[in-house]
Amino acid sequence: MFKNIKIGTKITALVLSIVVLALATTIIVISHLGDKSVPAEQIQYYMVGVSVIILLLALVITVLFSRFLTRPLMTLKTTMGLLGQGVLPEKIKKSSEDEFGEMTETMNRLVEGLHKTADFAHKIGEGEFEAEFKPMSQDDMLGVALLNMRDSIQESAKRDEERNWIVTGVAEIGNILRSTNELEELSDKVVSYLTGKIGAIQGALYVVNDEDEGRFMLEMKASYAYNKKKYLKAQFRFAEGLVGQAAAERDTILRTEIPDTYVTVTSGLLGDRKPKCLLVVPLMTVIGSEKVVYGALEFAGFEKFSSRNVQFINEVSEIIARTVFNIKVNEKTSRLLEMSQRQSQELQEQQEILQQNAEEMQATQEELKRANTALEYQVEQVVHAQKRLQKLLENAAEVIMIYEKDRTIRYASPSVNRILGYSQEELIGADDMAHVDEAGRESITKMFEDLLANPGQKYTVQYSYYRKNGEQIWLEATGSNLLHDPAIEGILINSTDITERLRAEREQRMRSQMQSLSENSPDLIIRFNKEGRIFYINPMIEVYAGQRKETFEQKSLDELTINTSVVDAWRSVLNQVIETQEKVNTEIDFPSTVGTRVMDIKAIPEFNDQGTVESVLFVLGDITERKMTEIEISNKNKKISESINYAKRIQGAILPANQLIKSVFPDAFILYKPRDVVSGDFPWFMQKGDDLYIAAVDCTGHGVPGALISLIGYFLLNNITESGENILPGEILDRLDRGVTATLKQDSNDEGSTRDGMDIALCKINLKENVLQYAGAHRPLYFLQAGGELVEIKGDKFPIGGGQYKDRTNFVTTTIQLNSGDSAFFCSDGFPDQFGGPDNRKFSPKRIRDLITGNPSASMNQMHTIFDREFEGWRGDTKQTDDVLMIGIRF
Repeated sequence: MFKNIKIGTKITALVLSIVVLALATTIIVISHLGDKSVPAEQIQYYMVGVSVIILLLALVITVLFSRFLTRPLMTLKTTMGLLGQGVLPEKIKKSSEDEFGEMTETMNRLVEGLHKTADFAHKIGEGEFEAEFKPMSQDDMLGVALLNMRDSIQESAKRDEERNWIVTGVAEIGNILRSTNELEELSDKVVSYLTGKIGAIQGALYVVNDEDEGRFMLEMKASYAYNKKKYLKAQFRFAEGLVGQAAAERDTILRTEIPDTYVTVTSGLLGDRKPKCLLVVPLMTVIGSEKVVYGALEFAGFEKFSSRNVQFINEVSEIIARTVFNIKVNEKTSRLLEMSQRQSQELQEQQEILQQNAEEMQATQEELKRANTALEYQVEQVVHAQKRLQKLLENAAEVIMIYEKDRTIRYASPSVNRILGYSQEELIGADDMAHVDEAGRESITKMFEDLLANPGQKYTVQYSYYRKNGEQIWLEATGSNLLHDPAIEGILINSTDITERLRAEREQRMRSQMQSLSENSPDLIIRFNKEGRIFYINPMIEVYAGQRKETFEQKSLDELTINTSVVDAWRSVLNQVIETQEKVNTEIDFPSTVGTRVMDIKAIPEFNDQGTVESVLFVLGDITERKMTEIEISNKNKKISESINYAKRIQGAILPANQLIKSVFPDAFILYKPRDVVSGDFPWFMQKGDDLYIAAVDCTGHGVPGALISLIGYFLLNNITESGENILPGEILDRLDRGVTATLKQDSNDEGSTRDGMDIALCKINLKENVLQYAGAHRPLYFLQAGGELVEIKGDKFPIGGGQYKDRTNFVTTTIQLNSGDSAFFCSDGFPDQFGGPDNRKFSPKRIRDLITGNPSASMNQMHTIFDREFEGWRGDTKQTDDVLMIGIRF
């Protein structure tokens, strides 16, 4: 019952007890003083005895009360001392219901909460991410931080698995694309692989048939369904069906609501069964500065395709498009080469015919020469007439030719030299179809066929012709069949050069098109003359200035009524273009009726025939949204950088300080070069009694993912070393492997598991016994004896974590007896794998061994400088390949 009394009440009871005893003593003394029969000396003895009794009683009460106060205080002190040392004590027995009892209950709740938190942290370290845990309160910073860490590790593992899946698929599709140059075979392999990769039940690949320039079609090249090749045929125009729509819009289509009529109206793939999801991705690649569609991929499935599958198909689509483009270019090149060879052979045959004709003509001319003597007079008259006709024909605006039925030229007028660049002798007796472009040959062939079929009709065609100097011109030819005319006896063709006429017509069409584009352009387009007067402005000015475009036309800059800052900016750009005669690109703020907009100005000089600036074309594009996006991206990048820098400070806090290493190993160095802000490599050190543990750890990846794995390795190494006595390095690596495997769920087929792990070189050193014990996972130890002999101790050929290996054994521990002057070096793979040098090759382990053996007397500080200098010199301007960690110790 006394235990349930509050401390204040107990103190009050003690005081009252002492007061009562004092009052009782006073009353007794007073009563004896009133009794005169009692001697005074006896009264004094009596008073002394009573006082002694009162003091003894007060002392007993005080001692009993102090025990009730000090005992719970000592218990609480002991418990709090254990907590200060990081030890979680057992539950304290509650001894009273007073304030000490309440403090005991509070302390028990704290200890119980810390027990739960430590247990949850241990489960996370063992990989039990689904373990239940509830923070002690909303303000429980440690509990909330553990929950956030668990969620971050799970999310990172999931992203890494998806990215690895995509990268593997891209590499495999790259191997397929390099395996053949035949479009049909390539299409079958690609569709077969992609259909299985993303779990589709059906798939197809379409390629653009651009042989008909006026009618592009998407033709099905390969189809695959239910694990078998299908021999389907289908084709779509651009914007026809979902396949054509994806190609026309140049965008991916993912449909989960499929119309009942789709398979019979637009799909050449799915048969009669309706799918649950349809994915159509255009095959696009950049040619020059423009994205060009070369085909499409179509997949159907009875389940919705995941975002990972869609991202994968989008990434490989450009690779496939580039391969299709290359194959088509190669095929076209082969056709042109074959055509060129065929034309060359035909030309050689024609030359032989011409040579034979020339020889026959020469014989004929000799025979005629003898007959010409008698006809000299008549010839003179004919010559005069021919000269007159020659002058007329030389200056004629058209070329007159007479063809035989087999299209060989029997006559060509003298104007052929001026218009076509060939002499009459070069064309007469020859077939000039070789000088006509391919499309024009078909037109001429058809004209000859029509003339032979309809002798009374005239036919006119236009075609492209190559002059002797290679210049391409356009001719308009009108043909008449005069085979039955005794004066002609051939096909008469009158050809006129219409190149300038067509160019003028084309320029007129282009001007009309440009005018239409300007009128409908979302950009503000203005044309100034040299004096700054506007002679054209498109309707977009009404959007920004709120005034009709007619109020601006034929106005100078000084006459404009818009914001003066805009006018001044226009004037400055105009003067700069006229002065430099070059294009100017700048940005200005444009106060408008829709608010202040950021405008991108492209000022383009337009030159006259004399090469001087005649006018300046202004194209103003509204880039306000783009600028806002750039600012937003910049802010996000800043936050990401701050987060990564904070992670760097956290990682730096767990790394062993150089002063600590120097205090244990006076002649030692650590060369540490993270590739990014944070690193996947880290040095680890622990001292336990006379045993010194030091390791170079290389975790999978680098940057933030590598840093997360390094935290797991750091804490697991600490826990393993602290929990075991006289544990060998090989046993440490075995336990570390199990810990990483369990933490990352690599011992199960769970989709959340990863294949990440780490390589490590671990040394256990006892300087009193002069013994070094080593174990490694994929990393060697370079041990340089005092006599100069280098011994390389290779690590085991399997990593820590990363999945199970069939032939995997336990890690081997190698023991070395140390002598004064011996040295040990070990590093991560970032050092030997760094690319550089004159041939851009890896640094290689051999160069590391040469540096060690080539500097046997150098101190560890000097070796640090040597390794750093050689690494940077080898790397040069090449980007650092991986994180770099090198540790050296001289005993």
